[in-house]
Amino acid sequence: MPYFEKVSTMIAKIRYGLVLTATIAGFHVFVAPGHAAPLFNVPFTTDVAGNPPDTAAANAGGVSIKPTFTVAQSGNSVLVQNGYVDTMTGNTFGTGNVIVFSDVGGGANSVLFQGAASDETSSGVYTISLDWIEDSGITATSSAFIGLTNQPRSQALSSLFLDLGESAGNLRSGNSVNFGATLGTATRGVTHHLDWVVDLDQADFSIATEVYLDGTLLAVHRREPIGVPHDGASAFGNLALSTSGPAVGTLAFDNIQIQAGRHVVPEPSGMVLLGVAGLLGIVVSVGRRR
Repeated sequence: MPYFEKVSTMIAKIRYGLVLTATIAGFHVFVAPGHAAPLFNVPFTTDVAGNPPDTAAANAGGVSIKPTFTVAQSGNSVLVQNGYVDTMTGNTFGTGNVIVFSDVGGGANSVLFQGAASDETSSGVYTISLDWIEDSGITATSSAFIGLTNQPRSQALSSLFLDLGESAGNLRSGNSVNFGATLGTATRGVTHHLDWVVDLDQADFSIATEVYLDGTLLAVHRREPIGVPHDGASAFGNLALSTSGPAVGTLAFDNIQIQAGRHVVPEPSGMVLLGVAGLLGIVVSVGRRR
């Protein structure tokens, strides 16, 4: 698809390397001595509804509760709202503050969660988690991106994108080696939860991450290979959420977390999943704020 080529060029220019992460049964949990985890836990509870989210420098060596950077261009907006209601289905998202991206198709919307330089790490297992809803009653086209990079955002680790306006075949790989490959689906107008676990010690980058959607393994996803021509990152320190260029649509996000170790939220009815998780040796942690 021609748009894939445009987005690939855009990613190369802005270097966000946006990503969603996953969980592999074979991961081993190890955090290298001397490295702090790039930890974020951003529930937007202290923000003022109707305003852009508060930002703050990363809390080196500790948990950061605010994004480090936001931008909204050309009539777009990134605003905090007290919950969100889908304009078509009436489904509600969140019981407190959430962050809402509204993109009218010009410029970019971006929110960065960038660890301090001392927090960048090149070993261990990390889980990136978030909740989102895409408004099904608002015209939507193009894509939203979730990406992981090294701390200075000069090299991509792994990335995903969501085709806006679709409810089938719309969650795709954003990596250079399989750009545009369909990973799964996420119905519009419905709340979804993502757990993306990445193993920085996994030598085989084609199996170095897994994507869990709503508590179910959606896909084994790859990291970018390190070096030419893929320019993959050897370390992790930044998460970015973004829409850019021709993107149109409205999405709300909440409960954005980066945690050391494996933390997968199972489906509410997924007692079978818990049993399978135990067989695989996966440590399941239910730690969402709401």
